[in-house]
Amino acid sequence: MPDADALHDKVVEVLKAARSFHLPYRAALGHDKRARLPLVSVPTLLTCAADDMLYQYLDAVHALMPDARCATHHGTGTPEALARTVALFEQHFTASA
Repeated sequence: MPDADALHDKVVEVLKAARSFHLPYRAALGHDKRARLPLVSVPTLLTCAADDMLYQYLDAVHALMPDARCATHHGTGTPEALARTVALFEQHFTASA
């Protein structure tokens, strides 16, 4: 369980998005991914934490974008995990620059 400060920060973020959180979800879920994702032609990193509720779909998305790099990240729950996750993103952006 995260400490009180981390829980507070998460609750505040949820409350700030209470009126609009559904908009990006609705857009993502309504988008024709099977038709559009294979058309992405820029260097792409597909990533998700193993404990994310959407992790089960990572391989299916990768199948639609076989040229993308696909990796499981380590989340942000500890300073070490955050550092490893940031390093994964930095490596992708450095290689893509």
